[in-house]
Amino acid sequence: MLNSDFRSPVSIDDAPPGSRCEWCGKPAMYNLLVTGGKHHNEEGRFCGACGEEFIRNVADSLNRIVTAETDLERVSSL
Repeated sequence: MLNSDFRSPVSIDDAPPGSRCEWCGKPAMYNLLVTGGKHHNEEGRFCGACGEEFIRNVADSLNRIVTAETDLERVSSL
């Protein structure tokens, strides 16, 4: 699992016994809750590999800089 600390945008807890990963269906290890950004309050149960990818996706969305060009690209793709 990626390193985390108190500034992490994702809260990491153990998944309840018997839980399945929401992405791949393997046994879930983590219950992840996004605590900020555009994904605020999204949560899910994930295996180790999918959990790391989920956290990367959240972190990537927080690192993007929004500019006028970014907004135009988003609108033109609709």
